[in-house]
Amino acid sequence: MPDFAEPTSCRYYLQEYLARSLTEKYNNLETEVDKIIHDANSEIDKLNQKISNLQIDRDKLQSENTSLVNAFREKSRKHQQTQELYDRLKRKEMMNTTQSAAFGAVDDVLGTAAGRQGQGRPTPNSFSTRPQGQRDAPVYQYDLGQGLGHQRADSNGSGGSGGVMMPPPQRRPTVFGSHMFGTDK
Repeated sequence: MPDFAEPTSCRYYLQEYLARSLTEKYNNLETEVDKIIHDANSEIDKLNQKISNLQIDRDKLQSENTSLVNAFREKSRKHQQTQELYDRLKRKEMMNTTQSAAFGAVDDVLGTAAGRQGQGRPTPNSFSTRPQGQRDAPVYQYDLGQGLGHQRADSNGSGGSGGVMMPPPQRRPTVFGSHMFGTDK
């Protein structure tokens, strides 16, 4: 048994006990710190893996977004081309309808002028002021050679009817008529 009577031996045992106790606490703390470091490293690895996966997903989304933008640009370009073709076709159809109405008005004026003077008889489709291929309605030819050379030159151009003016031409279909959209009946 140890002798506690001497103060130096008592201090020696006390210091030995404190040293063992501190060593155990140090070892326990070191083990806990190692565990905490290991857990923290594991968590860092998991987060790095998540970051890596998110970067891969972001790259995929950027690639998909780029391809969608390119597809949208291409479709917009094709839509614009189609719109331009439609606008050209619409203008052409409007011009054809306007031209057809103008030719019809000329035919009516010529028919009215020839009919008022009693000159000539109209014959369907024998003469046309319309371009080749546009035969929407019967077109009449008038024999304007008889008597037109003997007309008086009145100020109203009515061919000597004594100041009576010709009536306006009959109303023709407008651009909103059936010729515009190809729904001829």
